[in-house]
Amino acid sequence: GVARARETLPSVFSKSKTSNMSADPNAGIANVSIEQQATNALVGAGVARAREMWTKWREENLAMKPTKSWGVFFDKSKFSIPTTDAPSRLRSNASSFQGNYVVIFFVMLIYSIITSPWFLVSLGLIAAAWFYVFKIRAEPIKIGSREVSDREKTIALGILSVVWLWFSSATTTLFWIFGATMTVVSLHALFHKTEEDIEADFSSSFVGQNAV
Repeated sequence: GVARARETLPSVFSKSKTSNMSADPNAGIANVSIEQQATNALVGAGVARAREMWTKWREENLAMKPTKSWGVFFDKSKFSIPTTDAPSRLRSNASSFQGNYVVIFFVMLIYSIITSPWFLVSLGLIAAAWFYVFKIRAEPIKIGSREVSDREKTIALGILSVVWLWFSSATTTLFWIFGATMTVVSLHALFHKTEEDIEADFSSSFVGQNAV
């Protein structure tokens, strides 16, 4: 009985749907419109949720932390060879000295601009192109009769900027900046003691003094 009912239901449903469509030709269009609205609502809710999660993660992990004292940053007594859990030390120092590492990156960038005038010219031309397209040009950019959206202009300018940097040899300077920054940051984060290491050293020395 159950199997027969399952076989009967689809045919009844299709007949009912056909009769409804024949009775009202606009019913099918209305159903499609409702389904499309529901799909758009679900997609919009998913995008909003993803954006909320990204904002929360960015605030927790990418929020700029204050720069620590450079005396602490370069204190020789706080450097040691990691004996255990080097990745944990890297993560801890990367978070603790985030502001200092950003300053080092900009120092490398400024040094490269000063010592490589062509790199400065390349960056200036790219910045001028972006400024012209989004700030100075009042008329919309059109291809035929179609107006180019801001998203399409951003993608096109991004691709052209990468191509220009590549052919102008400025990519060599960029690789040097990122490579030098990552080398300095990695070495410092690996060999500088974390706050937990310093507290552990203090506790052990305090216990040793009391034992004596």
